[in-house]
Amino acid sequence: MLIQHFVSTSIVGCYAKLIIDIAIGVESLEYGEQLTTVLCNIGYIYDGERDITGRHFF
Repeated sequence: MLIQHFVSTSIVGCYAKLIIDIAIGVESLEYGEQLTTVLCNIGYIYDGERDITGRHFF
């Protein structure tokens, strides 16, 4: 598993947003689906695939 944080608020004059951009790369979609339960249990809100098959948004 690979977890990355994408910084988007390092631009001068750009206010921080209330969303943290994190990408979690997994070896299989099945494993990723198992993480959905874990992430929801720690407070993330699942928002589906948002018309991008194979990607899941929280």
